[in-house]
Amino acid sequence: MRTKAPLWRLAARRTPGLAVALMAGLSAFPVPSVLPMAGAAGQGGAEVVTDAHSGTLEEMSRRTGGTQVFGEADSQQPLVFGCGQVFGPETTLESLAAAFGEANVVSADVHVGEGLYEPGAIIFGDTENRVEVTWRDTLNSRSPARVRVQNAGSSWATPQGLRVGLDLHSVAEINGRPFELTGFGWDYSGTVVSWEGGQLEASPGERCRIFTRLAPAEGFGDDPEWTQAANQVWGSSSYPSDHPAMQLLNPTVYELLIVFR
Repeated sequence: MRTKAPLWRLAARRTPGLAVALMAGLSAFPVPSVLPMAGAAGQGGAEVVTDAHSGTLEEMSRRTGGTQVFGEADSQQPLVFGCGQVFGPETTLESLAAAFGEANVVSADVHVGEGLYEPGAIIFGDTENRVEVTWRDTLNSRSPARVRVQNAGSSWATPQGLRVGLDLHSVAEINGRPFELTGFGWDYSGTVVSWEGGQLEASPGERCRIFTRLAPAEGFGDDPEWTQAANQVWGSSSYPSDHPAMQLLNPTVYELLIVFR
């Protein structure tokens, strides 16, 4: 039986030009902490700017046909992951407890990558619907910096239907057209740098944005076709989602991340 090596073991080629441009493009928002590719086993990895919709959880649930869930983590019921009253600039530890139930929200140090932790909160911690929040105001446990979901079985989804576990083809279908994303094997691996005017195009002036990451779910081992495809989209250059190599690799979403100004 053929053994496949994880993607992060392949030799990376770096093209720093886009990295500089990407950092500049995100300068209006805090740069999200990055987890290494090896830490996303079985989930894929990379980060994408999506549309940021305002409104309460209830309003967004009605808009998307979702079900509002407070006080429990039922994986059968959709949970809306978006910028609004529940996850907003004024969110506090107390407001999260009021929204999701005190038993489901705990104050905790949240891992943000490379062995680093920041003060925050965890919602539905021991379930597939786990959410991790880090605070700007760490003294008073308020004003989120980031809100993150990573579990493939999570019920959380953006108002447009983006969720962890969706593959490249499904994301392009939601967007209504191909989009542009960076290559793999670097810190901002798989970042969607442009939705190319599609349905997921971010609205200007929002106080928060949603980022998403994608990466191939499998390694490539001695499969020459897959290895060749990986080499074509490796590094920080950007590539269209309909690039033949991207289509073959078909990366999946492994993280949704709300980032606040």
